[in-house]
Amino acid sequence: MSNSKNRRKGNAQTASSSRAAELLQASGISIPYLGLDALNLTAGLPNDVSDVGQLIDEIGANVDPELRIIFKKLTKRDLQTREKAAKELLDALKESPNDYEKVKNAFPSYASVYSKLVTDSSQSLRSTSNSILALFVTTLKKDAGAYLKSVIPFLFFSLQDGYSQVAKSAEASVNECFPSEEKRKLAMNTFGQETSNICLQMMSRQHKLIQPQKFVEEESDAQRQTRLIAQSLNTLEAFIETSPGLAELIAPTFLSSASFSNLMNMDSNVKAAAFRLLKNLIKVDVSKILGTRIPSFILQHLDSTDTLLCRNVFECFLIAGKDAKFFETVKVDKAVIPKFLSLVRKKGLYWQVLETSLLPSVSLIYDNSAEDQKIKCNCTTLVFRVETGLPLFSWSKAFAEAIKFSFLKAFEMNESKDFQAFLVDKVFAFLDIILSFKDKKETVPIVVDLLIWLQSKDIQFDGDTDAFKKRLSEKLVSNLPTSIFILEPFIEASNDFTIAVELLKSHDCPNSTFLTIYKLLDEDAVNTSQFGTIIARRIHAEHNFGIQQKLIKLLWDLIEDKQVKGEIDTFLKITEPLIARNLIEISSKDLIDSLKPESRENITEIVLTEVLKGQKSSKLAEWINEAISDEKVVALTKKAVNEIRSSIELKAFLDFINVTSSVPALSSCYEEFFEILFELIFKHETTEEEENEMFKAVKENAGCLGKYFNQDWMDFIQPKISDEKFLIKDIVRLAKLVASISLPTEALASILPSEAAVKHLISNVGSMFILNIVCEPEKHRLFEAVCYGKINPGPIANLSTTTRFAVFYSYLAYETSKTSGTKEKGTFAKTSFYALLTELAIEYKSENGLFSTTLNDFKGYHELFIIIDKILQDSRFDYREILESVQEPESRSHLVLRALNDSLKSHGRRHISFDIIDDKSPNGEDGEAYHMVRVCEEVGRKTVFSETNFNAAINYLESYIANKQEQNSSWLFNVEGLNEIRDVASCAMLKLFGILIENIELKPKINDFMLCGFVCAMQTITDNFQTVEGRHYFYSQLAAVYSLQLFHLYDTIIAKQNRNAGLEWNEFYRPAAVAHIMSWVFALEPSANAGFPQYLINKICLSAAMLSPNEIKDATIPTQISAMDEPLGLEWNNYDEKSKSIIKFAIRLLFGKSNDTVKFLAVFLLKSLMFDMYDAEKPKPPIKESTAPAPLENPEGGEEDETMEQQLKEASLEQKKKLPVLFEKVLSPQSSSEIKVLPKLMVWDSLIYFLSELDVLTRVQYTLALPVVYTDEILNVLFELLPKDPEKRLKELSYKGKLTVQHLFAQRFDFHLPHGTTVDHYICNLFFRTLSTLPSIVRNWYTDLPKSRSGEVHDYIKRYLTPLLIARELNSLGNVKRGRLTVKVLAAVNEIDAAYSLEDATLSLKISLPDDYPLSKPIVDTQRAIVNKDLLRKWLLQLILFLSQQNGLMLDGILQWKRNIDNHLEGIEDCTICMMTVSTTNYSLPKIKCRQCRKKFHGDCLYKWFDTSNNATCPLCRQPFYY
Repeated sequence: MSNSKNRRKGNAQTASSSRAAELLQASGISIPYLGLDALNLTAGLPNDVSDVGQLIDEIGANVDPELRIIFKKLTKRDLQTREKAAKELLDALKESPNDYEKVKNAFPSYASVYSKLVTDSSQSLRSTSNSILALFVTTLKKDAGAYLKSVIPFLFFSLQDGYSQVAKSAEASVNECFPSEEKRKLAMNTFGQETSNICLQMMSRQHKLIQPQKFVEEESDAQRQTRLIAQSLNTLEAFIETSPGLAELIAPTFLSSASFSNLMNMDSNVKAAAFRLLKNLIKVDVSKILGTRIPSFILQHLDSTDTLLCRNVFECFLIAGKDAKFFETVKVDKAVIPKFLSLVRKKGLYWQVLETSLLPSVSLIYDNSAEDQKIKCNCTTLVFRVETGLPLFSWSKAFAEAIKFSFLKAFEMNESKDFQAFLVDKVFAFLDIILSFKDKKETVPIVVDLLIWLQSKDIQFDGDTDAFKKRLSEKLVSNLPTSIFILEPFIEASNDFTIAVELLKSHDCPNSTFLTIYKLLDEDAVNTSQFGTIIARRIHAEHNFGIQQKLIKLLWDLIEDKQVKGEIDTFLKITEPLIARNLIEISSKDLIDSLKPESRENITEIVLTEVLKGQKSSKLAEWINEAISDEKVVALTKKAVNEIRSSIELKAFLDFINVTSSVPALSSCYEEFFEILFELIFKHETTEEEENEMFKAVKENAGCLGKYFNQDWMDFIQPKISDEKFLIKDIVRLAKLVASISLPTEALASILPSEAAVKHLISNVGSMFILNIVCEPEKHRLFEAVCYGKINPGPIANLSTTTRFAVFYSYLAYETSKTSGTKEKGTFAKTSFYALLTELAIEYKSENGLFSTTLNDFKGYHELFIIIDKILQDSRFDYREILESVQEPESRSHLVLRALNDSLKSHGRRHISFDIIDDKSPNGEDGEAYHMVRVCEEVGRKTVFSETNFNAAINYLESYIANKQEQNSSWLFNVEGLNEIRDVASCAMLKLFGILIENIELKPKINDFMLCGFVCAMQTITDNFQTVEGRHYFYSQLAAVYSLQLFHLYDTIIAKQNRNAGLEWNEFYRPAAVAHIMSWVFALEPSANAGFPQYLINKICLSAAMLSPNEIKDATIPTQISAMDEPLGLEWNNYDEKSKSIIKFAIRLLFGKSNDTVKFLAVFLLKSLMFDMYDAEKPKPPIKESTAPAPLENPEGGEEDETMEQQLKEASLEQKKKLPVLFEKVLSPQSSSEIKVLPKLMVWDSLIYFLSELDVLTRVQYTLALPVVYTDEILNVLFELLPKDPEKRLKELSYKGKLTVQHLFAQRFDFHLPHGTTVDHYICNLFFRTLSTLPSIVRNWYTDLPKSRSGEVHDYIKRYLTPLLIARELNSLGNVKRGRLTVKVLAAVNEIDAAYSLEDATLSLKISLPDDYPLSKPIVDTQRAIVNKDLLRKWLLQLILFLSQQNGLMLDGILQWKRNIDNHLEGIEDCTICMMTVSTTNYSLPKIKCRQCRKKFHGDCLYKWFDTSNNATCPLCRQPFYY
C-alpha cells in the first residue's frame, strides 16, 4: 500500500485547460475562436462528449482535491449520490468566489460531464447542473470560451425540458451567461446549428445520449427516448425562426410519412411536440404534406384527450384548412364532417380547445363544402346531445358562437325560413340542456348574451317577427324557478317589461328575483295596483326575515303612495311572528298611526316573546316608546316573560335586556330581570373561559340594570349567600354577576360592608374567639384583657356564613375595582377589613390549618385567602385608617384589633404599631395578682422576641419564690372561679412557664415550683370541669390550655434532654397529669355537652394522642361513661370492663355529633385498644367433655414434644381468624346508610393500622378472613374521594405551603400537626397506607374493575403512588446482610438483588418492581443455582406466590426464600402433602410425625387432609392417626 510509484492511469500527466485543448487538437478536432464581447466563445469539446471516464481520468493535480472527489461522485450509479454531489459542487463554487484558479481548473472536468448531467433522469440533477454551469461561465468569462461549444448547445436544449423546474433553471442560466438580448441572439445564432444537430441526432436515435445508459434505474430506455425526442422536437421548433435554413433542412426528413408515422407511434408528449413543429413548417406551404399521411394524422388526433396535443392538432388543422387542396386530400363529407360529429358528442378536456377552435373549424368546413352540403353541414354539426360530464362552459361558448355563425349564414341565404326555424329549435333545445344542469352559473353571461343577440335580430319564425320573443318568454317563465338565473340578468339587460310582468305574476318566481325585477319596472308603463294582493301573498309565503322585510316595505310604500288601496293590516296577518317583527323593523310614525291600538299591542307582545326566544329586533325599543303606553308595556313584558320563563336561554335574555334597555317604563321590571338572569347564570356548569365570556356578555348587554339596584335586590341575594347548599364557587359567580351589571357608587356602597357591619363583625369575632386570642404563647394580650375588665366569651357563631359573605363582598369589590375610580377607596377599605377579620376568625377556629372535613368548607376559606391576596395589592383597599380610628374600644373589639394587627404583621402585610397599655395597677388584695399578670406578660414578651434575654423572667420568678410564694400559696394555681383577677394571675404564671421551659433549662427550685403549680392547676381545673358552670368558666379553660401546653413541652422536650428531670417527670408528675387529661377526654362525651371551645378541644386531643395504650386502659372511667351504650348495638361478651367502656366511648365519639378533631381522637383510642379488641373476639378452642386423647409418643423429644392434638387444634384455629364485630358492622356493604363515609374510613384506618403492626404470619391469616366485598367497597370509596388533580388540590389544602404531593400521600396524617389540613390529606395518606399494607388485595380489586374504570385507576396509582411505594419497599431493605444472605438495592432501575452465599458458590435472586406496582406483580428470577432445577423451581414458585398473593414486604419474601435454603441445608424434610418445607399459609415447618412411616407434615396441611378426605389416616402410609 505504500508503493510510491505513480498510480495514475497510463502515468498521465497533470490535467489543465491547455492540456485538454492540446489533446482535442491532437485527435483532429479544430478549436476555432469566437468573440462575444466579454466571452471567448471558442470551439471546445466534441459534440459526442459521452466518454466521461476517459476525461475524468485526465484530471490532474491542479484540480482541487475536494472537487476531484465530487466529480467522481457525479458519475456514480446511485441517483442520490449524484444529486448530492451536484449540490456539493454548487455550494463549493459559491464558497470560492475569490479562488479563481480553483474554478478555472475545475471547469474542463465539468464541461466533460455537463451533457450527461443535463440529460439525466433526475430533474433535480438537471436543474442543479444548469445552475452550476452558469456559475462557472459567469465566474470565468473569457477563460470559459474554450469549452462553450460543448455545453451551450445542451443548455439551449435544456430550455425545452419537459419539467418546468429544469426549463426555468436553464432560462435563468442563459440570462446569467448572456445578460443582454443582443448577446442572447448572437449566442443562439452561433450555437443554433450545433443545437439543431444534437436534436436531429436525438430524433434519429443516433446520439449516444439517447442510447441505453448505464446505471439508470429511474426511467426505462423507452421513457428516456420519449423524453429526449420530445425535447428535441420542441428545441427545433424554438430555433426555426432564429436559424435560417433550418426549416428547409429538416422538412424533407420530418415531413416524410415514415418519419412522422414513427413519431405518431410514440408518447403523447412526442406527438404534441411533433404537431407543434409541423405547425411552423406548413405555415408557408401546406402542399408539403398533401402527398403524405400527415393530413390523416391531423384528422385522427383532433379528439385527443391530451389537451396540449389536441390544441396543437387543431392549430395544424386550421392552418392546413386554409388551403383548399387540403380538403381534396381529406374529403369534407366522408372524413371531416363525420369526425366532427363524433368529436362534439364526446366528453373530455379537449372541449377546452373546442371552446375557441370549433367555430373556425365549422367555418372552414362550411366554406369547403359543396353547395348542397352546406345546410347539412350546419344541421349535422349543431345537432348533438349533451350528457353529464361534458365541460358545460366550453360547450356553451362553442355552441353560442356556432349558432350565431349559422344564423348569419342563414340571413345570407334566400328562402331560409325553414333553416331559421330549425336553428330556433336548436336554440330552445340548447336552453333545455342548460337548464338541466345543476351548476350553470358560469354559463349565464354566454346564454344571456346569445338571447339578447337573437332578440335583436329579425328572425323569421312562424310567419311572425315577434313569435321568437313570445316563445322565448313562455319558455323561460314556464321553467321557473329553474330558469330564474337566466331570466333575471336577461330582463335587466334587455328592459323587456312584457316578460318582466309575466315573471312577477308567476307563482314560481322567487321573492328575491321579484324584488329585483320590480325595481326595473317603469311605474308609468305598468299598472301597479294589481301587485297589492300579489305582494301580500308572497309575504305570507316567505320565511326569510330579510326578504320578507323588503316585501313588507314594498307593500307599505305602495299603500303610502296610494298605488294600492287598503290598510296594511287588511293585507297582512299581523299575528304571525315574522310579520310582526318586520313591521317593527320598518315602522315609522305613519305606519304606527295607521294601525289600531289592539294591533299595536298584539305586535308588541308577539315580538317581545320572539326576542325572548332568541330572535332579533333592533327597533323594538323605538317601537314601544312610540306605540305603547308605559302601563301597557310593563304588563305586556311581564306576560311575555312569565309565559316562557322556564325555556329562556341566557344569550336570548341578555339580548332582550339590551334591546329594551332604552325603554324607561321597564325599569320597574329590572329586579325580576336580575332574578331571571341569576337563574340562567347558574343553570349550567361552565369552564373558566366560558364564564369569563358569559360575564363579559352580561356587562355588555345588561349593564343597564346596575343603576336601579336597591335593597330589595339584596333581599333576594342574601338568602342565597347564607344557604349552605349554595356552593362557594357559586358565591364567587354571584359576585361577578353583580359586578357585571355596572353598579353606581351609591349602590356599591349599600351592598359592601358598612362601618357598622365591620364593627359588628369585630364584636362577633371577639365574642367567638377571645380565648384563642389570649391563650397562645406568642399573643401577649392577657394583660390587656384583664385591663379592660371581665371577659365573657359568647357562644361560637356561624363562621361559615360570615365567610360566605366575606367571599361575596371581596370578589364584588375586586371585580368592581377594575373599572372604578379612587372615590370608592373608603368602601373598598371596609371590604378588605371585613375580609381580614373573617380570615383572622378562620385562623383561630381552624387552629393550625385543620378545617372541616365536609370537603366543601375549606374551598370557601381558600377562595377568601385568594381574593384577599388579590385585593391587598390595590392601594384602594388600604385598611389602616380604620385600624387606627379605634380609640377607646371595648374589651373584645380592642383585643380583636390587636390580634388582627399581629396577624397582618406575621403575614407580611400592611400593619401599624400599637402602644402597650400602661395603666396603674389597682391597690388592695388584688393588687398583687394584677401586678403579677402585668409582669408575666412583660417579661414573657421580651423572652419571645429576644432569644437571649431570659434574665428578667428568671429574676422575677426567683424573687417571687423567695418573697411571696408563701403569701400567695392559698390562691396561686387554684383556678376556682372565686376571684377572677387571681385566676388570671395563675394563667399568666402557667403561660410564662411554657415560654421558659421551651428555651432554657430551669434551676431545680424554679422547676419544682413550676411542676407543683402545674399539677395543682390541673387538679383544680378537673374539679371545675365536673360542673357545667366550671366547664364554661373562661379562666378554667385558659388554665387548661396552658397546662396542656406545659404537658406537651415537658413530654417532648425536657424529659428527653435531662435524664434526671425525665425520671422525676415520668415517676411523679406525668401519671398525675395523665389522669387529669383522661378525665378531660371523658368530658368530651357528646351527650355531656361539655361546652369547651375548639382551641381547648384541640389541646385535649393533642395531649391524649401522646398517651400509651396502657395509660389509656389504666385511666379512671367515670361511672356515667361506663353506663352508656354505643349506637351500633354490638356484642361485648369477652371484653374486660375497662376496654369495653373505652371502646364504646370511642365509638360514641366516632359516630356521634362530635367535631372532626374529636373523631380523630376516637380513632386513636380505637387503635390503642385494637389488640385488646382482637384478643377479646378471636375464636376460642372448643371445650370437649370427652377425655383428652393420649399424647402421641415422640421419642426424639426436643422442640417437637407437642401433642398432635394441640398442633391440629392450633392449625384449626388458624383457619378461623375473624374480624371483630365492629368492622363487620361498619365495613359491610350492607351497613346502615346512617353510617357516614368519614367514620367508616376511620374504622378502616384502625384495621389498616392493626394489620400493619402484625407479623407476616398473623397478617396473612387476618387478611384471609377479610371479605372481598368489604375491601372492594372501601377501595372504591377511597379512590372516589381522592383529589383527581393532587397538585391543584394541594394549593387548596394548605395555603401555608406546608405540604408537597409526596407528603400528601406518604406522610401520615395527624390532626394536631402544624401542617395538618383537610380530609383530603387524610384520604390520600389512608389510600397510600392501604396500598402499602395490602398490595395483593389492591391488585385483586384492580383486576376485577371494569375497563372503563381500571384505566383511570392504573394511571392515577402509577403516577402518584407507585414511586412512593417502590421507594418504601427499597428503603425497607437498604443493604441488608443476615448470615449468608446479602441484599442490595438498585434504586435507579427499581430492582432488588439477593445473594445466598456458600463457601464455593452463590445462589442469586433478582426481584424487579414494575412501574405500576402494586397493580402488576413483581418479576422474580434466579440467576445462579447451587441446587437442582426442580428444587430451585419450587422455591421460586413459593416466593412468587408469596409476593403475588400475600400482603407482605419484599423483605418478608426474601427472608422466606432464605429460610427454604437454610432448611434444605439443615436437612429438614418437605411436607409430603404440599411438598414444601415452609408452609405457604403460616410459614411453619413440618412438625407432626406419623408413628408408622415417621414422615412429618404441616399442621394446617394435615388438618385439611383430614377434613377433605373424611378419614384420619396418614396421607403416605394410610395408617390411622390415633388420639
